[in-house]
Amino acid sequence: MNDTKLDALRAREKELRAKIGAEQIRLARLKQRNDAKVNSIVGSALVRENDVEFIKKLVRSAEGLSEGDRKLLRERGWLV
Repeated sequence: MNDTKLDALRAREKELRAKIGAEQIRLARLKQRNDAKVNSIVGSALVRENDVEFIKKLVRSAEGLSEGDRKLLRERGWLV
């Protein structure tokens, strides 16, 4: 009888771990989507201000840009 209860608890644990994992993935995707939205809003506001030199200064000082992003920005004239 104890084995049955233990098996049920283990099954419940497995189910809960799966739900926790799914929720962590959902939250990570939501954060990524929200971060992209914020970046888009801020970027659009900067472009609307049309202060190209200020924008270039911000881009040059930005850390964490991937090499692909840097290459794209160089091609577009945003980085030297």
